[in-house]
Amino acid sequence: MAGHVSMMTWRTCLGFVSTPGSGGAGHSSHLFFCLGVFIFSLVTYKPLEYDGYEYPVWGQAIGWIMALSSIMCIPVVMIYKIATTPGSFEQRWTILTTPSLKNQSEEAKQEFPQESYKLTENKGML
Repeated sequence: MAGHVSMMTWRTCLGFVSTPGSGGAGHSSHLFFCLGVFIFSLVTYKPLEYDGYEYPVWGQAIGWIMALSSIMCIPVVMIYKIATTPGSFEQRWTILTTPSLKNQSEEAKQEFPQESYKLTENKGML
């Protein structure tokens, strides 16, 4: 794209770490990258300290609860949706990852029909 061959590290990062589906690993590479960062942060965790004062455990627990209260909504709703959608796992995955335009206005429905958003097989793409 730039007119020259890029370094191997750039191709690896762009293909497997940063953009889903652009390289060989796709979405699973994001999962493993995020999981690796999470595990690394757990292994290297140190209690919160500021200017020589170490905060109490109950204060750190309140901070984690506040942080997780918004973060945990995404996986909890994902698990709920996968568990309650009818069909095989593959059918549920396809249904849940396909855009739905049910709340679209009539004017927008005429301009962008639902059929244009159905999954198609990309031939010739990496």
